[in-house]
Amino acid sequence: MGNNLALNSSLTKLIGNANLKSGEVMRMSSMTYYRLTGVIFGLVAFFHLLRLVLGWTVVIGPYNIPVWASLFGLVVAGYLSYLGCVKFGKWI
Repeated sequence: MGNNLALNSSLTKLIGNANLKSGEVMRMSSMTYYRLTGVIFGLVAFFHLLRLVLGWTVVIGPYNIPVWASLFGLVVAGYLSYLGCVKFGKWI
């Protein structure tokens, strides 16, 4: 019980003092949303790049995913990261 209280207190400090009533939902600004999705897609693109460089294998069930598929994933995730961070997130 005490750990949950400490975790809730830490989260409140991290995201701000949210005085929410029961059933209310905390909203995220569109700028924060674009930046967050840009960072997440940037991480996905980074791991696709690592897979291309290091030749990691990916097996999903009985299927072996070819390494060249990460080139497609790198381009798509990289573009979505660009849109989130730069174009809409206005970091640059």
